[in-house]
Parts: sequence; structure tokens; C-alpha cells
Amino acid sequence: MTTPKKFVYLLLSLSLIVLFLAGESALAASPTPSPFGSQPGRVRILDYENGSAAGLLLLEIDRAMGNLLPVKPAWDSLDRISAGSPEQLAVSVASGTYDLVITGDEAFVKNLGDRGALQDRIPLFGSELILVGPKGEEKRYEGKKTAEIMKELFVAKKIFFTPMDDAWTGEQEAKLWREAGVSSPGTNVNYVESGRDDLSLLLQVEEEGGYTLTTAGAFAQYLTSTRAPESLVKMAGTGAFHTHYLCLVDHQGFREERTKNAEKLAEWLVGEKASKTINGFTLAEIRPFATK
Repeated sequence: MTTPKKFVYLLLSLSLIVLFLAGESALAASPTPSPFGSQPGRVRILDYENGSAAGLLLLEIDRAMGNLLPVKPAWDSLDRISAGSPEQLAVSVASGTYDLVITGDEAFVKNLGDRGALQDRIPLFGSELILVGPKGEEKRYEGKKTAEIMKELFVAKKIFFTPMDDAWTGEQEAKLWREAGVSSPGTNVNYVESGRDDLSLLLQVEEEGGYTLTTAGAFAQYLTSTRAPESLVKMAGTGAFHTHYLCLVDHQGFREERTKNAEKLAEWLVGEKASKTINGFTLAEIRPFATK
């Protein structure tokens, strides 16, 4: 074989190797197939979470689906709302503004049902209720149960914040005070009722050097906030999980294409792949959500 022929064969061999490697790389980088097939969904989602990290979780799920920009995401719009009454938002949802709602607000879900706008309600994930307080105090309460710590806070007359507009947290807090043997916490603890959203409440707790019960999702959002110097830490968990629901909006025969795509997305969100993403989602070195 002449030298020129050897050179040609060498070039051909190198070209085939390059093409093979490029193909392998493309396969490795290919995204998970979208539940919508080749067509991007046109689903509008409302994340009504009062300052939790659920919106960030949804973006992580979107990445897991392989719908990264410049490819259109699975939904056209993800609106995060942390203010407004459940009644006002329910009117907006019932009018056809959204197709899916993710929320832990029971009053909001009930309003959707009362207006005939709720096709289905599916438990999607939970976020544990935790006790948080000033950094540096965590060693004092290490290994103790939440009720034990709250009893000590009562005796020491510490500042304790309670969200007055959050019925679920209020119920869990009342159980913990009873478990601590405290019937009237306001008689000794510097008890502060706050109607602020979760993030604003945590910033207020931080400013006053107090304590409060909050969800792991809200605490993760606080830890990643640019406004927070991160001077609050987790003291203990409670074992109680605040359920976040995936609500499928009933458009009553209208917007059939959006409804169909919303159903497909909802089916994927409660499936195994999304569940792995939810349970593995980490923010500020904590895992704020878990599927049941």
C-alpha cells in the first residue's frame, strides 16, 4: 500500500471515530421525552404558596423533563402569587386564567370547589413543619423534641411568632403547646401574631431574635433570599407534613386543548420520574419536599 493510500485510510478512520463520539455525546445529552410528545404544552400554572420554594421545585422538574430553553417549557406561564385572598384568586382561576394550581392553602382549594372550577385534587408533595430560631441557640436544644423546646421557650419568656392566617400551622402549633403542657402560651411567651407571608414572617422573626414554626419549603426560600443574612437555623422537626395539592382546573368544556395538555402534565407530575426529582430536590443544603 502506498503512502498516500495509507494517509487517506487514516483520515477516513479518524472521521468515523469523530462521528461516533459525536453521536454518543448527542445521545447522552438528549433530554427526557416530554409528556406532550413533540408538541410543547400550553399549560398555565398558578403556584400559590405564600413564599415557599415550590416555584423553584417546578423549574427543577421542568429541567428533569428536558424542556430547557431555547426549547419551549412544558408550560407557557408559571405565575407565583404570595398575596391576595383565596376568594379573589379563585375567581381568577375559575375564569379560565389557569389550568393547574399547586397550593397548600386548603381555603383556596375549597373556594375552587365551591365555584365548580375543581376537576381533581391530587396530593403532590409535603413539606415538614420545623421549629426555627436564632443561630447559635441550636446546640442548646440539640436532641430535644419540638414540644420540649417550646416548653423551655415558654419558661424563658422567649419571643414566639405565630402566623395568624395559616390555619394548618395554627392547628399543629396548638397540638405542640398541649404536648408541652402549656394551655395559654401567650401568658408567658412574648407571643406575636403575624399576618405576613412566610418569607416576610421569617425576616421579622430574624430581626426580633425570636422563634417560629414554618415549613421546610418556606425556610429553604428564606435561606436563598437575597434579603436574608441567614441568621435563623432549624432547631427541630415536628414530623408533620403540610400537603401541597396539584389541582386540575375544570374549564367545563372550554379550552379543550389546554385541558388535555394539563391532564398529561398532571399525570407526569404524579409519576415516578417527577417523584424522584421532588424527593431529590435540594435547596440551601436541605431537602424541603417529599412525596408520600
